[in-house]
Amino acid sequence: MLFIGDDWAEDHHDVELVDEGGRRLARARLPEGLEGLSRLHALIAEHLPEEWADLPAEEAARRVVIGIETDRGPWVRALIAAGYVVFAINPMQVARYRERHSTSGAKSDAGDAHVLAEIVRLDRERRAKRRNIEARAGQLQAVLQAPGLRQPAPVQKAYAAIVVGLVRLIAALNGEIDALEEVVAEHFGRHRDAEIYLSQPGLGTVLSARILAEFGDDRHRFADAKSRKNYAGTSGCTSVVFSFFLHIDSAETTTTTAFDRLTVKAGATTLATFSNLNKATGFTQRSFALSGVAGSTVTLSFSGTEDTSLQTSFVVDDAALSVS
Repeated sequence: MLFIGDDWAEDHHDVELVDEGGRRLARARLPEGLEGLSRLHALIAEHLPEEWADLPAEEAARRVVIGIETDRGPWVRALIAAGYVVFAINPMQVARYRERHSTSGAKSDAGDAHVLAEIVRLDRERRAKRRNIEARAGQLQAVLQAPGLRQPAPVQKAYAAIVVGLVRLIAALNGEIDALEEVVAEHFGRHRDAEIYLSQPGLGTVLSARILAEFGDDRHRFADAKSRKNYAGTSGCTSVVFSFFLHIDSAETTTTTAFDRLTVKAGATTLATFSNLNKATGFTQRSFALSGVAGSTVTLSFSGTEDTSLQTSFVVDDAALSVS
């Protein structure tokens, strides 16, 4: 076997040839393109073992294993077409291999060519077994070359009839749509506001007519642009207020220690915490501005805790979210 490491750059390739024992046979820098490929073939031919002399060209080529950090491009395609065994190796694997086997870890083109040659020489069996490339390639080819999946003949005929019917229906609908668009265009064009609607970006005749139908043609229906946006549901919120009425009744007599608590939250933010110290007669309205979370989804929650002795009741009523 011959093993070649090919460290490629935009305009050249640094290559190194080694034998099965890891002995370096040759090292060269080859230009990108036809000239470089010709020189690589000549370099390989020059170092073929004598016992390969009687082998067919295809068999000899299969005994040449090349490692390169890419799986595409005319150079790689030419190597595969020549019959060589080509392994595309991830550059990160090359870097890790260099770190393990070099004291400095420094990168160089010639050094990487040697690393690539060593990887395919030492790891080719493990890589081939792990990937099972030939078997997987055969399976994929068999799947891709097999006839398309089919249903029984009666089922296929039924599906064909359904598809033909749907195609005819779609064609008829398209014709009706075209005719309707002509009617809409003719009548909408007569409306006094047609030019205004059609001047808006993205509005054609049909969509303009739909919007006119939604808003109506009474120009005094909406006091201003914001009123129109409010009707369409596209206005932004400038004020969000969460409010509720709260009554706290407690049998606790302390005036210094909060034994029982009610916590009000908007999402993860605590709005307020009430306790037995806030007990009072009647209901009190509590309000919290939430404009900062307008436009987002927030869960409003009440959570209470109570000790095991005297009771405290937190009574919540008329919770409301006011948006304007």
